[in-house]
Amino acid sequence: MHATTNRGWYIDFDLPAGTGERMMTPNFLLGGALFGISFTPDASDPCQPEGSSSLWAINPFTGGRINQGIRC
Repeated sequence: MHATTNRGWYIDFDLPAGTGERMMTPNFLLGGALFGISFTPDASDPCQPEGSSSLWAINPFTGGRINQGIRC
């Protein structure tokens, strides 16, 4: 990312096409980290509530990983 031409950052989930991982709830700041929860539906029927979730904690300023523990 070039700071003078681009603003912000994004996360590319880098998954096989059709898996459908997405962020379904608003992200939130806590203890100096940006938290978000992603959801990947079960491949057999993406319209059903079955699937898996991941908790993300990233640096809100760079989009990179956090290098310290989280203090609440």
